[in-house]
Amino acid sequence: SIFIYFSCCIRQQMRYHRNTISQRVKKRPEPLLSQGFRRPCQGVDATGFEPATSASRTQRSTKLSHAPFQLPNYSNTFSGVCLVNFFNLWYNTKKEWRRTMKHTALITGASRGIGAALACRFAAEGYHLALCCHNSYETLQALATKLETTYSIQVLCFRGDVGDYTFICDMVQKTLDTFGQIDVLINNAGISYIGLLTDMDITDWNRIIATNLTSVFSTCRQVIPSMVHAKSGHIINISSVWGNVGASCEVAYSACKGGINSLTRALGKELAPSNIQVNAIACGVIDTDMNRCFSEEERSALIEEIPAGRMGSPEEVASLAYSLATASSYLNGQILTLDGGWI
Repeated sequence: SIFIYFSCCIRQQMRYHRNTISQRVKKRPEPLLSQGFRRPCQGVDATGFEPATSASRTQRSTKLSHAPFQLPNYSNTFSGVCLVNFFNLWYNTKKEWRRTMKHTALITGASRGIGAALACRFAAEGYHLALCCHNSYETLQALATKLETTYSIQVLCFRGDVGDYTFICDMVQKTLDTFGQIDVLINNAGISYIGLLTDMDITDWNRIIATNLTSVFSTCRQVIPSMVHAKSGHIINISSVWGNVGASCEVAYSACKGGINSLTRALGKELAPSNIQVNAIACGVIDTDMNRCFSEEERSALIEEIPAGRMGSPEEVASLAYSLATASSYLNGQILTLDGGWI
């Protein structure tokens, strides 16, 4: 019935428009003659024409400046008022829906450490979440249940290897099918290898490159099309200060993080015209399981080197990540160092 009503309104507008056009055609002024002359008049020279003066040119330009056909004003018609009111209602409803709609964040490596802190922070801000891990799936499910209960959000959990492109494609597609959009992508999954390069075999190298670097390509490759379509999005890569300066006995890890930094800068330039921001956080020493491989003596010696006099917390990384997700669109392609003044 609504469709029939507005169809009648449109027909009435078209009928009104045709009548208005026909009336204007009858009143349409006669065309002007060639440049520089006006119509013949009495009391002119033998040619029968009067040379155009500045006043006549002004008069002609004034006539030409008024288009013979102008769209009619429907604001005073019944159908016009109905259409205007309907449009205003639709626009305000859509605006309110977008304002209240929950956003979605996809976070890799989210079962513990920095990933878990990221999930907690974005859940507290009202984001729906898509989380993945490789080994600690039970821990991830427990975290998801806690977040859903506490913050009244929806959480999707995935288990798989982020170095597997097929797994990434499936995870992103299911997330898009469930939430419709991924507003924030956080590439956090990572593993380390400590040892001499000569003691590292090709299997270890391929594994760390696939998990730390190829996974970033895979997630970005799958998420970017929907962000470009929406003309909005944030990609945040969790990197390391070793990607800036390198670390002895962590050559593969440093190479991965250096690659992430370069990818961030290049992709930020590539996606800036689409209003998509790509930034990275170069973390210093963060108190996570990855750094608990050191002995107490080694940890104490490491803390003494940090001007802040302590390790960073996963919650501080999460706070900075959320700041990037809500920052100005002019902040793009940057590597923000969070290391307590260490490097």
